[in-house]
Amino acid sequence: MRAVIIAGGDFKNPDFYRKLLNDSDTIICADGGCLAAQKIGLMPDVIIGDFDSYPQNLAKAKTEKIVLPTEKDRTDTHECVCYAINHGFDEILLLGATGSRLDHTIANIHLLKVALDNNIKMKIVDEYNEVYLTDKEIFLKKSEGQHVSVLPIGIAEGISSTGLYYPMKDAVMEFGNPYGVSNEFNSDEAAISVKKGLLLVILSRD
Repeated sequence: MRAVIIAGGDFKNPDFYRKLLNDSDTIICADGGCLAAQKIGLMPDVIIGDFDSYPQNLAKAKTEKIVLPTEKDRTDTHECVCYAINHGFDEILLLGATGSRLDHTIANIHLLKVALDNNIKMKIVDEYNEVYLTDKEIFLKKSEGQHVSVLPIGIAEGISSTGLYYPMKDAVMEFGNPYGVSNEFNSDEAAISVKKGLLLVILSRD
């Protein structure tokens, strides 16, 4: 059961996002994410936010609305992730999580840890990137033109990989030495594992 969370970041190519969606997805919009949902051609099942940027005509009659205070500790997108966790979703696709606000982009990447701590598969996707967080192992399928970057959160130990041009074996990575940028596939599939710590795994295209 998958929740698709739509935040208020950039959506330059609606057709790209339509191809990612399934009819069975539950659409959760973080406040102004409704505008992006409209571009994609979606009506939200749930809207969560302080409704400071919410057009009333972008909801259907049965849309659940959760109104948050303007002054709060969690972002609207964080609240959407918590809603998905609390309602039993086992997979989250987060769209609109990147854009001109670098602080929001970094905060949204932090939300991958919230899902990981609750044993929920989650990824952030935009037109150029797919972002994952793992503390064990992740398997990736090759797509033409993609680069693979592996970056630690703090210190990560026992990093190994297969299926990449520059393989790793029991490597150590630490914050401040980002040597895992722009690797490439040399097989149809790749596997990346870590024994201790957290790894951001990013698939990017130019």
